[in-house]
Amino acid sequence: MGVISSTPLLAGLNPQSRPNVLAYDIVDSLRSVHELRTDYDDSTTSSFNFKSFYFGCVVTNVETLLSLPLSCSVKLTGYRNGEQVAFQEADFSTPLLQLTANMDKVELNNGFCDVDRVTFETAGGLVESVLAAVLMDNFEYTTISSKW
Repeated sequence: MGVISSTPLLAGLNPQSRPNVLAYDIVDSLRSVHELRTDYDDSTTSSFNFKSFYFGCVVTNVETLLSLPLSCSVKLTGYRNGEQVAFQEADFSTPLLQLTANMDKVELNNGFCDVDRVTFETAGGLVESVLAAVLMDNFEYTTISSKW
């Protein structure tokens, strides 16, 4: 995943807040797992309560102004100490050939409390994975600090 800066119209989607959104596409999917996690250098966070976020999809190429919104689904999996503790699938729907769309808000279930890692995966088959670029914004979460 990477941060990209939005223009007045970002790839057919209206971001919730400007100027940046988080995004991934098929190229990113081939390189790494898309995840939020607490185990990174100098982290003082042991876990987090992931509450909500906004997202939408566009025809692949997250930085192209001419991309159209595209219906898609994203699978989220939450982990605690390496064990899966939560799962939810989020859907984004838009009429075919619509030029612009607003991002949808996803409210996460209670299983996403006290997690230390959440992964994101584009749902569906090969066609969806190749065609869809996923853009996300306004993550709502609270952190739980490590005890030293």
